[in-house]
This record gives sequence, structure tokens and C-alpha cells, in this order.
Amino acid sequence: MSSSESPAVGASGRFFTITDAFFVLFLLFIFAAVIILGSMNYSLAAKTETAKRQAETLLTWFGEQGGKRDTADYPLKECGPSQAEEGQPQPHWAGCRAAMLAQAPFNSMQNSFNGGPLIFTDQCVPGEENLRGAIVIEKVVTLPEGSANPTVTSPLVDHDQLARKLGIRISICNRDSQAIFVDETEF
Repeated sequence: MSSSESPAVGASGRFFTITDAFFVLFLLFIFAAVIILGSMNYSLAAKTETAKRQAETLLTWFGEQGGKRDTADYPLKECGPSQAEEGQPQPHWAGCRAAMLAQAPFNSMQNSFNGGPLIFTDQCVPGEENLRGAIVIEKVVTLPEGSANPTVTSPLVDHDQLARKLGIRISICNRDSQAIFVDETEF
């Protein structure tokens, strides 16, 4: 047999074809998409976690202030005390929130999604981008014994009086403006 015979069946002279090039480009595109989407999701998750930490700080503040509000020498008159002095207006949530946001650490906190001031809202509405990172504060009302549900929640609105102890439930709005429950405390 001579060495000038034709190559064996199935052997190819080309190592890297145009199909191989398209496949490699497709893999590079997928790899880049995974990196870009992964970093975007990580960034949004970090912003959501920052909003949760801020809500937890607020929750801790409510818990600490809840025990102090019953004293007559409570420094934040806008938030208490529960036995309001004769002739004095009852404390409301709007005044308490303004006094709370004026002190540390709340005066330096920003909305983690847009860098603006903290946003408080009555509820999270999915799809509303302006509510991303907003804090939802609800009052928890205990119902009479024998009720089907032991408690009911409603938004803590500006004109709600703070003359008595309240159960407080805090949630945040995530990147899709859907509520994420944080925790409850007594205020």
C-alpha cells in the first residue's frame, strides 16, 4: 500500500469549523449574561438586606421606647407618655415619626434603593417602583377572646393616637414592592 491513498472515512482536515465558532460565541454570551444578571441580582438583594437592617433598627427602637413611654419624664413627648397630661394634646404618629427621624441613627438613614430619605407607606403595592425599600408600620390590635382571629392589623397612619401601648408590626417593600415581614414588638 502506498502512502498516497485517501484518508480514512470520517477523518477531517479542519480542526475548528464555523459551527464550532458559533457554539463558542454562544457559550461566551451565556457566560456574560450569567455574570451580568448575577451581579444585578446580588446588588438588589444587598439593597433589600440594607432595608431589612434599617427596619430591624426601627423595631429595636420601638421595643426600647415601649418600656420607657409610661414614665412621666419620657423625653420624646411626641411619642408619649401613655398618661397624657391634662390639657395637653394626645401624641400622634405623625409627630412621633418626625421626632424619631430627627435623632440618631434615623437622621442619617437613607432609602437603600434610591438614596433618598426613608419612606413610610401604608402598604406595599407590587409593581410600584417608588415603594422599593419603603417601611410599612402596622398596628396590631388584639380582638376579644373567642374571635376567629386573635389579632387584626391595620396601617399606623398619621392621626393615630399613641396614648396607650400598641403592638407594632414592621415590614419592608422589596425590589418588586412586595412586602417582606420583619417582626413585631410592643410600643
